[in-house]
Amino acid sequence: MRHQQVVAQIRVLMQHSLEIEVSELAELDNQADLLGAPLFLDSIDMLQLIADCERHYCIKLYPQRHTLRNCVADLATLIISQLGQTQVAQQHLHRFMASDGSHYDEAGLVELLNRVLSFSPELARLSKTEEVQVAQQNAIALMLTVFSLLLSGRTPVLGGNDGLSWQQLCAGTDNGEPATPHCTGLDASLMHRLGNARVGFLTSGSTGKPNLFFKSLHSMWSEAEGICQSLDLSGYALINALISPQHMYGFIWTWLIPIRLNKPVFYQDAQYIDATPCGELSMLNILVPSVWDLLAHENLTPGSAVISSGAPFGARREAEFATLQKTVPQLSGVEVLGSTETGGIGFRTIAQDCIATFTLFSEVRLRLDDQGTAILHSPYLLSDHPEFVMMDRIALLSDGRIRHLGRKDKVFKYKGKRLSLEEAKQRLQVFFGTAPLKLFFVEDDNDKRGGQLLAFVETQSQQHPCEQALRDAFRDYPVPNIALLPSFPLNQMGKTTLSSLLEVTHAKQ
Repeated sequence: MRHQQVVAQIRVLMQHSLEIEVSELAELDNQADLLGAPLFLDSIDMLQLIADCERHYCIKLYPQRHTLRNCVADLATLIISQLGQTQVAQQHLHRFMASDGSHYDEAGLVELLNRVLSFSPELARLSKTEEVQVAQQNAIALMLTVFSLLLSGRTPVLGGNDGLSWQQLCAGTDNGEPATPHCTGLDASLMHRLGNARVGFLTSGSTGKPNLFFKSLHSMWSEAEGICQSLDLSGYALINALISPQHMYGFIWTWLIPIRLNKPVFYQDAQYIDATPCGELSMLNILVPSVWDLLAHENLTPGSAVISSGAPFGARREAEFATLQKTVPQLSGVEVLGSTETGGIGFRTIAQDCIATFTLFSEVRLRLDDQGTAILHSPYLLSDHPEFVMMDRIALLSDGRIRHLGRKDKVFKYKGKRLSLEEAKQRLQVFFGTAPLKLFFVEDDNDKRGGQLLAFVETQSQQHPCEQALRDAFRDYPVPNIALLPSFPLNQMGKTTLSSLLEVTHAKQ
């Protein structure tokens, strides 16, 4: 019976995807060679049919498909076999796992939440009118802490090192059984119930200075829904979380999306990337570009995907990814454009789309005002913000996509943090007074820190600042490489460019 059902489904897929007439399918024997009579399909048609079967059944048929006879009966047999293997493998996966060995099923987490909500003295002590800073900790413990606070009517704040821990909440909760469950499951109904609750994220933001932003759970859950509508994420056996949920990108992608998809998730340690427990099953790897350099590429199983955000993926990684696609079957990648302030804006396919061209998420709208400033309209913005003025240079393309041309503001990313170029300039002026300064941050894909800070000073002096004093002044910033020049070069437009400064500096050396 199962074989007949799969055969019938394959025929439906052939009808819709390959546009084969019902009358032609009626003449097709299940043992007949699809490359021969009566259909005479070609190799491209077969690849399309295999891909449709993989998407429909959420399985991967590589490399076994190359041993197939090109007939419906053998394809149905292989699909049933792969479905069985996938189910057996997934039975060994817990719903929430971490590289430190901790693991929980949904029922176990719900039980822990209800115990803390009913009996925790620490939770009862906390004010409901003040935000609660959450300590940096194991990702599962972090999210248990967050949802304990949300379910008890409190507002958690993420992004700092110190604060409330799950261990503190659990103290004194060993005795008794909760009379009434506060939480019955980690699912969409819980997210809708907590829709008006807010989560705070401490981030460097687009100003380069630390800021506290609040997002409603409703907004973030809507974004998770929108992502799942725009991207087909249902076919992966495991979500491999290579970032922490203490940042909004990680909160949505490694906590809300696994709940939305009802998929197991494995939280990696930030300092050491471990092997996942899924074996050869396909994985959805959630990361930032700097983690790509640490990811053991041999761990990328056939049919896996990479989701990257937080910084440009970059030309070097793009080339590496394209090379890997030649050896890892069906490896795919998506880069997501967005920030804490904006939420997700758009996405592009790595090693396929132009490196700066993005498709907007379905609920996102973007327009340019008379001065060419990009105005973003999105349900994923911060609370009470109907629109957002972007500090980025954006071009609107005729096909509805956008081209991201870089930042307008003088902000650069170093070691994953957004820093202010103006702040760096002010620190340097302490040493050179009113002397003209030119400061540039040069991004470098080969530098894991992000690049280097270059400073040019127009002065007749050749006296460099004391190295230790300079390091003290730039303790949380990159120490600039300083070039002292008697005068800045000017081009025909009367402007000084980085290329001309570098040329003069090299000539001087």
